[in-house]
Amino acid sequence: MQIDITVHSDPGVVRDEWLALQSTGLTTLYQTYEWCTAWLDTIGRADGVNPQIVVGRGAGGKAVFILPLVIQQHGNYRIVEWLGSNVATYGYGIYDSAFLADGGSGMAPYWPSVLSSLPATDAIWLNHLPAAWRGHPHPLATLFSTRSANQTHQISLKPCYDELYASKRSSSSRRGASRRDRQLCAAGEVKFGRPEDKTRRDQLIDEMIIQQTCQLAARGVHNVFDDGITNFLKKMSELTPDSQVSIFPQYLEVNGRLVAAKLGFVFDGTYWAMISSLDAAELHKFSPGDYALRRTIAACCERELEVFDFATGDSDYKHHWSDSSIALHEIIQARSARGVLWTTAKRASIDAKRIVKNSTYLWPKLAKLRKATLGSVDS
Repeated sequence: MQIDITVHSDPGVVRDEWLALQSTGLTTLYQTYEWCTAWLDTIGRADGVNPQIVVGRGAGGKAVFILPLVIQQHGNYRIVEWLGSNVATYGYGIYDSAFLADGGSGMAPYWPSVLSSLPATDAIWLNHLPAAWRGHPHPLATLFSTRSANQTHQISLKPCYDELYASKRSSSSRRGASRRDRQLCAAGEVKFGRPEDKTRRDQLIDEMIIQQTCQLAARGVHNVFDDGITNFLKKMSELTPDSQVSIFPQYLEVNGRLVAAKLGFVFDGTYWAMISSLDAAELHKFSPGDYALRRTIAACCERELEVFDFATGDSDYKHHWSDSSIALHEIIQARSARGVLWTTAKRASIDAKRIVKNSTYLWPKLAKLRKATLGSVDS
């Protein structure tokens, strides 16, 4: 197939093509126009990134793929990455369905033209690439360099939540959850629901960020959230009802106090988890986080969504609920002599992290050490 490639620094120039392609083609939340422009308007511009929106057009000038990329500065190195990779679970692109069906070798034949269309940089680093998506091999699969350190988890939803719940949790587990729910309700007035307007959504985002920051700091993980992340989430909360993407926050309050919250987004029949927060240690014995998760999954079933994506990270609750785990991959390519140093170090870092995280011996030891030496709820 003859493909003409152009590169644009302003996403607005290709807005209509982008929205049309994501509505009929194949992509993830993290390459949608809404997600990418919100990231550029908040985090990206503050970091001084250089957007490189690669558009491939086939017969009649129709867009058949879009790769939302940026040039990011890493010290003295200029690296090509996915746009918004620091807030994304998956790296994919946007592809026309017919292009995917016809292209047995995916993007491989066009990759040299994509690279030649980009400005001079030191390396390519495209992360979090699933080997397949919705039954299609990743179009960039032949270019994978190594496995990512993390994997993701998904569950196929059912119209009837009770049927889904019974298929995922044993009768004894459901009885235990029901008992804890009653105890939670006995502890005070319980309210679960969605914020009614943008003001309340923004307040919930602020509270969730504070709670999650404290949770992570207690485990020795610091500096995950900053004003850019908060501004990005609030920008996403401005999306109008006619947008293809919508924000989907849920909160659990006990006596007016935020105890647990779930923040995700809805796109393409899927709930994409973003942040979960938890507070009120004295109520943890009643499992408010599990209560909020179950109610959120039930709300997704009620909305007739098809998939619940738990995002990256391994937790027992994800394994209890999920149907599938998705391995992620990385593309790491040098584009200059100096870039060889950067890519060698980056690949070694990713490989080492993956080995540690997948070790049933090393990972618990590291987590315990990090909590003991760096953990502080006041950080």
